[in-house]
Amino acid sequence: MLRINAAGLQAARFFLGAAQAGVFLAVTVIFSQWYVRNESTRRMSYFYAAVSTAGATSLLGFGLSKIDGVGGLAGWRWILIIEGLIVFVFGCIGPFVITNEPGQCRWLTAEERRYLVLR
Repeated sequence: MLRINAAGLQAARFFLGAAQAGVFLAVTVIFSQWYVRNESTRRMSYFYAAVSTAGATSLLGFGLSKIDGVGGLAGWRWILIIEGLIVFVFGCIGPFVITNEPGQCRWLTAEERRYLVLR
């Protein structure tokens, strides 16, 4: 069985924080590529509000905690497994769907790409 202690949790939290450190910066850069200044501020405020709300109210986590004991696993373990799988799937799909700038976007027409690049 896996042994969990304070040092292991601190190391895991350090590496999680290191992996998440550039997320807000990357979102800011991507938003600045797609929107002009007065549009990007509103989008960033929506992004910050969504992150805060998601952290505060996890209905999925609440529902998954109710399957305590299924398969011999505690509810908190099910939360980590299922939410981790969701993040893993989106993490694998993301690089193929998200583009860095409008000029590289394949799902826009040439005219739409040109409009977004020129503004």
